[in-house]
Amino acid sequence: RPSVPQWTNDLVDSDDDAPTHQGSDERTYDLHVRDAVAAAQSHSVLRKVGSAERQSWASSLNLLKPGNEIIVTFYPHPGAQYQLLRMKLLCLAHGLELIDEVVNLYMLLLTEHDCRLRNEGGAPRCHFFSSFFWNKLWQDGLEYNFQNVARWTSDVRLMNACQATTEKTVLHLDRVYAPIFIPSPVKGGIGHWILVEIDLKSQKLRLGEHEEKAVPLKEWIRDESAEALAAGRCEQVLDALNWEVEHPHVPRQKNLVDCGAFVLYFAERLGCAKPFERKKKFMDVFRVTCLHQCITKRI
Repeated sequence: RPSVPQWTNDLVDSDDDAPTHQGSDERTYDLHVRDAVAAAQSHSVLRKVGSAERQSWASSLNLLKPGNEIIVTFYPHPGAQYQLLRMKLLCLAHGLELIDEVVNLYMLLLTEHDCRLRNEGGAPRCHFFSSFFWNKLWQDGLEYNFQNVARWTSDVRLMNACQATTEKTVLHLDRVYAPIFIPSPVKGGIGHWILVEIDLKSQKLRLGEHEEKAVPLKEWIRDESAEALAAGRCEQVLDALNWEVEHPHVPRQKNLVDCGAFVLYFAERLGCAKPFERKKKFMDVFRVTCLHQCITKRI
């Protein structure tokens, strides 16, 4: 497993103790990466994307170049800096499981994109948390801890996370999204990514599976609204424990490793109020598009 730093700015969403989901064995993972990247470079889906996307794909997934080369440098705010190495972007090759760094960069880009969309109208106002939000909220996978995330919605933190809302609290937005990584119960096994949609207007939570994950998020809504009420930023405490949990009918992965890519796809589609694709190999196309968006730092 490559030994590289997490996000360079722990003021935002980094977590030095949080797991990085890269695979179980360094030698197996490296071999798997090489096989996946070799297949990705000749993948037929590249004929379905534009020349810019193909160029980003070819230059980023080049194993002849150093794995520790910084490919993405993102400065969403003077107080926040993010860097992503080539070896981290390799997880976007077909057949590989996505890791925290790529998921969280994409969540930042979605929040930045969402704030630009507000000037045009027609899309819901959203906030996209990083995967570390859940790691902190559900501490060590054992217990709920609101204090661990109490400052995640402070003005400075939100600004560093690309959130430009003029609302007094994120609870005044339309939707909040939280990606969650569920480690495998078997050592060396493949974990699973899911996305939770908190619909603040309809007062519902939506997720495809693992309904038990909704309970800590309901508690967070209640406690976050109580803190906002005490600070004069909210009118009432939201009794979210009684909110309905829905399981929407959405496209499903057909392997064990596309769950992270589906999380990013769902977040992008739902956050932008776009319909889901049903075409063959649409997820392979999305991986190529996603990598290009990470390289260009724009959705």
